[in-house]
Amino acid sequence: MIVYALVLVGLAAFLLTHRNRPFLTMSVPTPELASNMLLTSILIIVCAIVCIVAGIIVSKMLALIAITVSVIFVGIFGFSILSAMN
Repeated sequence: MIVYALVLVGLAAFLLTHRNRPFLTMSVPTPELASNMLLTSILIIVCAIVCIVAGIIVSKMLALIAITVSVIFVGIFGFSILSAMN
């Protein structure tokens, strides 16, 4: 779980640092996409904290919930990227 939490923190850091820089094929993200990037990174950091707690207390149910919720957040963000590119 700690490794997954580190991956989530890396993704959140990437999203936070690219709100005002080139992102994928866009020279600068739109304001709507930048706010979605901020919200998604905050939610992913929360999921990473839950993953760390689940790893420390060795809770399989908490780990499963944290993984599922983080995948849902990243999936929703993926769909928001698609709408921003059109």
